[in-house]
Amino acid sequence: MELLDQYSRRQILKCIDRCADPQAALLQGHLADTLQQNCRPRSKRAPRRSHSSSGTAVVGIFDAHFPPLLKSIPDPPLVLYYKGVLSLLQSSGAVAVVGARRCTSAGRLLAQQMARDLAGYGLTVVSGLALGIDGAAHRGVLSATAETMGASKTTGATVAVLGSGLNRIYPERHRPLAAEIVMADGLLLSEYPPSTGPRAHHFPERNRLISGVCGATVVIEAGEKSGSLITARLGLEQGRDVMAVPGPVSSKVSAGCHRLIQQGAALVTDARDVLLAMGIEATAEEKQSQTESVHASLSPGDLPSDDHHRVLDCIQGLPVTLDEVCLQTGLAAGTVSSLLVSLELFGFVQQVQLGYIRSPHRAA
Repeated sequence: MELLDQYSRRQILKCIDRCADPQAALLQGHLADTLQQNCRPRSKRAPRRSHSSSGTAVVGIFDAHFPPLLKSIPDPPLVLYYKGVLSLLQSSGAVAVVGARRCTSAGRLLAQQMARDLAGYGLTVVSGLALGIDGAAHRGVLSATAETMGASKTTGATVAVLGSGLNRIYPERHRPLAAEIVMADGLLLSEYPPSTGPRAHHFPERNRLISGVCGATVVIEAGEKSGSLITARLGLEQGRDVMAVPGPVSSKVSAGCHRLIQQGAALVTDARDVLLAMGIEATAEEKQSQTESVHASLSPGDLPSDDHHRVLDCIQGLPVTLDEVCLQTGLAAGTVSSLLVSLELFGFVQQVQLGYIRSPHRAA
């Protein structure tokens, strides 16, 4: 992998074009040898060795393990670099959840909950590791995975498609999140050599991969010029389902979603709507019944952490806002938001117009 890291994407493509047998050149295990024989690296310096490159692999478009849906898009990548479980993309049961970087608290909470529920139904959730909605979607899946660890229940995983190389995680603050994704049997994916830094043009290119590996794309909060609209447009061009979550009519951050709905995107508000739009209604109803049965048997003693108990203790009969819970518990808003999603999914609390209350059948 250190060898592959020396070459630019353009060099790789030129090298493959010069090969007598491009298919053989792209087969996994042969790409490094092909480059070594036919290309000069960008620098004469010895390749840098980094612990972060550990576990990185490469797959070519003619390899049997290359994501099959990507082969059908108009401009498929010839090479993919990845860390994690590439087999997550071997079926069409993946859903992209994307949206604004500068999202609202409500949008972030919805993205977490929707991604968590989709993972609970066994679907793979794909996003771009960006700030805002993307990060919330990844974290929603990770929270579902963590709480079912050691249980018999199977959950979906999450895939992050990067606009940089796998050794140059962008944004930097999501480096721990990227590591969590791999540790939770998820996947990091990029078409750029591992040490490639982020560039403005990489992200529109990256978006075609996000929609390309999925059967459907869901947009949560997107302005009129949001990059998420590029993902949605590319999804339509690739023949994928496109869905959008509506917001307040006056919200600029939801204007792009409203435009998508006007143009024919399916209107969805939760994971069950997504499943119905994908034509798997029976599965949704079956899973909903199973979830309600599990929730009915849960008690506060089954909560996975002390923080869950601290947040639940703040919520009684009268509505309590997220900010009020933060003040009472001393926990960060992001942590409280994630815990509230967990409590709501467990059936202990429910969201109302003015905040959160105890669910009627769980009232103290």
